[in-house]
Amino acid sequence: MLGSTLLLAAALVATQKLTPGSPQIDATVLKPYFNVWAYSAKLATGEQRTMGLWSDRLMEDIVDGRKCWKRVQGMTYYKGKSSLNLNVFDQTTLEPVSSYLVGPDGMTLEREFVKNGVKSTLTRPGEKPKLTQATYDGPAFDFWGGTYGLILATLPLKIGDSGVLNSFAELEDSLQDAPFKVVRNEEIEAGWLGKTPSTVVEVASPAYTMYFYLSKKPPYILRLFMRMLDEHGKPTGAEFDFQMIGGKDSENGLNRRSL
Repeated sequence: MLGSTLLLAAALVATQKLTPGSPQIDATVLKPYFNVWAYSAKLATGEQRTMGLWSDRLMEDIVDGRKCWKRVQGMTYYKGKSSLNLNVFDQTTLEPVSSYLVGPDGMTLEREFVKNGVKSTLTRPGEKPKLTQATYDGPAFDFWGGTYGLILATLPLKIGDSGVLNSFAELEDSLQDAPFKVVRNEEIEAGWLGKTPSTVVEVASPAYTMYFYLSKKPPYILRLFMRMLDEHGKPTGAEFDFQMIGGKDSENGLNRRSL
């Protein structure tokens, strides 16, 4: 009976919803870094394309005396467009402080995260800025807005662990869960790092499934693989792959594996 109770308790801990400051988070693993990935795609038709470069830098910042991390990500597409994600979040709890997004079409989204809520200014090309504000029962991560796998990298990452990150949605002033599952350990070609051990974490959303290949050392996210889903949750055949540059596979499309 005691053994069954302990197993049940462990399962409940593994699947509980995590929020900024949860005890499972060890933010001390995060250190400044700079990294670049090559971005490639396989369309639903089977056609493979080289899309562009994704740059990522994590640096220390101070906001009103509060020690924070600033993550700056930029996507440069080979056809000339670009996008930007800038996220500022607390160094200890990973609670978001602010964010700024610029889309390839020129859309901008500026957010200020206040206690248990968010203030947003969304500006689309040719339209007036739209100001909104929303409050919630407790704090949430900015996973979908740009912190992504960095949050996952601060967790224990034991095979079989699963849980849900309480997160703000990418563009709307609403909450969108980020359910995750630690699926396996795998050694991969990680660009200039060469063969590197990684832990693969699956994150589910209605439109796609993400696979983060993570390390406990900078730059933490060694690879990101995305499988697109249709309205019924079935794979469309379209896939996106982000691999660190400098390795033998970084310019050769998808370094694929059965997921």
